[in-house]
Amino acid sequence: MLENIFTQTQFQKRFKKPPAWRVTAFKQFQTLPIPTSKDEAWRYTDLFGLNFATLQAVDDVKPHFKGHNVQIQAPDDENYGQILDKMSAWTRAVGNAVEIDVPAGAHTRLESTISLEKSGAVLQTVRVGAGAKLDFFEHYTSKDVSLLFGQKTIFHIADNSQLNYYSVQRFGQKTISFTEKEFHLADKSKLTCFHADMGGLLSRTTIAHHFDGKHTEAPEHSAVFFGSNHQHFDLTTQALHHGTATKSNILVKGALKDKASAVYRGVIRIDKEARQTDSYLQDRVLHLSKGVKSNSVPSLFIDNNDVKASHGATVSKLNDESLFYLRSRGLSRTHAEQLVVQGFLQDVIRKLPHERLRKKIEEDVQAKINQGQGEIKAIENAALKSKEKARTLGKGKINCKK
Repeated sequence: MLENIFTQTQFQKRFKKPPAWRVTAFKQFQTLPIPTSKDEAWRYTDLFGLNFATLQAVDDVKPHFKGHNVQIQAPDDENYGQILDKMSAWTRAVGNAVEIDVPAGAHTRLESTISLEKSGAVLQTVRVGAGAKLDFFEHYTSKDVSLLFGQKTIFHIADNSQLNYYSVQRFGQKTISFTEKEFHLADKSKLTCFHADMGGLLSRTTIAHHFDGKHTEAPEHSAVFFGSNHQHFDLTTQALHHGTATKSNILVKGALKDKASAVYRGVIRIDKEARQTDSYLQDRVLHLSKGVKSNSVPSLFIDNNDVKASHGATVSKLNDESLFYLRSRGLSRTHAEQLVVQGFLQDVIRKLPHERLRKKIEEDVQAKINQGQGEIKAIENAALKSKEKARTLGKGKINCKK
């Protein structure tokens, strides 16, 4: 049972005087059922095939921060929003809470590294002061053991401020993660957002942009994923337009091979008062193997006529003709496939302005393409030898006429 990963005794031992919201979260974690595919929000993500019994014990998850001109402290009493299901309750019950404050007018950069060795969660509140600018990079890794990770981060972006946020998830192949990221944009604020999913056994991420103020914008929200083996990615983006004259542009690109699967839910919601909204979302997925599965679920809810809103979704397969052309020019199958995938994903990956992390993603892409190529080459060599043997036998035949 999942409840055994964090019991009543462990909860009381870890939190001597927990706030009411954490107590409520723990009770709901203990009592709520595990979501099933009968729940619409979990329709394409199956948790019952996971072995929760092998998960590592819960411990403190403390991000390692590197930056300046930023205040990092324990929060006063943030309740971290509505509990949606058992997994979000677990995150709030277990999570190590931290608040990050960028002073008004400051321009700074912050890097955060989360390296998991045990199961656990992080709760974060990030406040970007009026007229400030923050470049925030988060990098996630973990050991190759069964781990459960949760995160809820709430960003408050004040008037005339700017947040450039970049997240790179490179967990080990046995990590299960559930993350929620919520952005609130005040008047004339700006958000750039980048999200990469490369690792983990199952990764579920919800990213919500609340355009609360006037003339707010998120002109570049880019997400990229590459699944191999039996990985599953569940990604939801929400562009929630509340104020007037707001802009949003979301682009999601992913590639899948082997038995990997993914679901993308893109939501645009425009309130009645949110006139002059300009919102667009697009997702494109490339299938590299016959056994992969992907689902796209776009949703538009529009309560104002003075707006622009649209979406696009495409699923394509690896083109045998393109591979044949490249291989006819002397490239191996691995190299040809690598060029096709890199060309497909590169326009998103290059938007990450962190050279070391960008190279890590590119290395992950190459490693995933190389997986299983030894077996393919062995099959191709065996087929070639079989053809050569057949030709040799054919040449040795003697035609006899009576």
